[in-house]
Amino acid sequence: MSEETLSLSYGTLEATIALFKAVSKYNPNINDFKSTYPKICDVKSEYAISFAEKCRWITIKENAIILTPQAKSYLEHPDEYTFRYMIRDYIIRLRPYWIGAIIRGRESCFQAMNLNERDCFYNAQLSDDSSAVAKWWTDISNETRELNHLELIDRGFKGEELTIIYEEKRIGKKPIWHSIDSSIDGYDILSDVSSEDTQRLLIEVKSSELPLKDAKAHISKKEWKVAASSKNYQFYFWLITGSINKLAILTAEDLAPHMSIDKGKGEWESVSIEFNQFKNMFSIVDSL
Repeated sequence: MSEETLSLSYGTLEATIALFKAVSKYNPNINDFKSTYPKICDVKSEYAISFAEKCRWITIKENAIILTPQAKSYLEHPDEYTFRYMIRDYIIRLRPYWIGAIIRGRESCFQAMNLNERDCFYNAQLSDDSSAVAKWWTDISNETRELNHLELIDRGFKGEELTIIYEEKRIGKKPIWHSIDSSIDGYDILSDVSSEDTQRLLIEVKSSELPLKDAKAHISKKEWKVAASSKNYQFYFWLITGSINKLAILTAEDLAPHMSIDKGKGEWESVSIEFNQFKNMFSIVDSL
C-alpha cells in the first residue's frame, strides 16, 4: 500500500485508536489480528495497520505488532487531544498535498483539504478559537516551515553536488565547492572557463524537484550584483526529477530581462524567476 493512498479521515483515526487498544490488551500476531478483525470501526484492518506504521505509531517485528512509546502515550490522553497529536504526526510523517497551505493560515489549509480531512480537524476541535488550539496551529506552522527549509537546503545541496560532478567532467578537474566555506559571496562553485582556459568561472546553482511549469529560482541582490559585475559568471538551473536530471546554463544577459530594479526609496532583496522562462535551454544530463 503506497503512502499516496493513506489519506486522513476521522474513521481512520478512530480505527487506529481501536488498534492501539487491541494491541495493548491482546498483544496479537499480525496475521491472527487481520483474520480475527478484518475491519476495525468499519476500516479495513490492513489499512489501519499500514496507516499506523507509516505514522510510526507501531512497528512490525517477527509478525508481532508493537506499539511505540508515542502510541502508548496517546492511550493515556482524552480522545480530543489524542486526535490533535495524531493529526500532527500524520502531517509531519506523510506530508499530505496540502502541507504547504499550513503556513498561510488555518482557513487556507481547510480550503485545500477534502471533506474527510476537514472533518478530522473539526472533530479534534482544531477549528475552535481557544489558546490551546492557537498554539497547536502555531506549532505545526513552525514545524512545517522548518521542514520546508530543510528540504530547500537538501535540494540546494543536490544541485551543487551535480554541478561539481558535471564541471569535473567538463574541465577535467574538480572545481572548488565555494559555498561550503562561504554562502554570502554571491556564487556557489568556482570552476574554470574550459579545460584549455583556466580563467575562473563563478557558478550560482539553483535547483528544483518540481515540474518545469512550477519550478522557480530565487535570485538574491548579492548574487545578481556579482553576476552583473563578473567577467565569467553562469547560473546553473537544475531540474532534478527522479533519475532524470536536466540542466540549463544561463548568463547574466539571459536573466537580465527578468530582474528587478530599485525605484524611489524602495530596494529589492530577491526576485523569483520561473524555470519555464528558459524551457528551451534545458537539456538532459546523462551519466552523472
